[in-house]
Amino acid sequence: MQAFAEDPFDGIMGLGTEPTSLFGSLISQGLPGTICLKKAPVALFSFYLTPQSVGNAELTLGGIDNSKFKEPMVFSPLHSNSGFWTIVSSQVTVNGKTADSLLQPLRFIFDSGTSNLVFPKNLTETIYALISPNIAPNPAVPGTYGLPCSQISTLPAVIDFTFPSTTGTPFNLTLPTEALSVGPFTSNQSLCQTVINSFDFDFDPIIGGSILKYYYSTWDAGNKTLGFAKTVSTEELL
Repeated sequence: MQAFAEDPFDGIMGLGTEPTSLFGSLISQGLPGTICLKKAPVALFSFYLTPQSVGNAELTLGGIDNSKFKEPMVFSPLHSNSGFWTIVSSQVTVNGKTADSLLQPLRFIFDSGTSNLVFPKNLTETIYALISPNIAPNPAVPGTYGLPCSQISTLPAVIDFTFPSTTGTPFNLTLPTEALSVGPFTSNQSLCQTVINSFDFDFDPIIGGSILKYYYSTWDAGNKTLGFAKTVSTEELL
């Protein structure tokens, strides 16, 4: 694909919910469901994505590695957004504060292949406005935002995304302060790139590895749910 011509990988492995994805193909060919959540095998996979300092990330096909988390896993029902792992948030808060537009139901696509968070421009800038007025677009890299690196260590930036569980009790997925910066821009080492990128096309916001690396996640196509539990290695950060 021309769009990925400059990226250093050999191919794309699709783990979407559609039968045409790689995971859908594995299910159709008899992928064993090794975990019985409701007294019956289910078709699922699980990710243990980790911060670079932790390492040893894992993908488990057909099961759940319970050694990677202590607290019970919480599941959220999938939205009927065909082909994508989408769940609906009831609110977003930043350092305990929010805005009217963040109190509306928002569909979020979860994508293990996306490194950061990729949101529509208005959502991106509403969240950043609750963190610091100094976070601004970086014209040198379209879609990105930056902040003077000297300000990062003094800036609280806890972002909570609230989702419904299958039991009816809401739960939060939290992006901790330490995840705000993804490092200096190559072209300007004094300017640090912030974790949310923006786009102007018509698409649901995408949550990627920046949050997923703090949770063990189970992607259950059989029961149409996404499950999350704080990992053993990162639970003290949340």
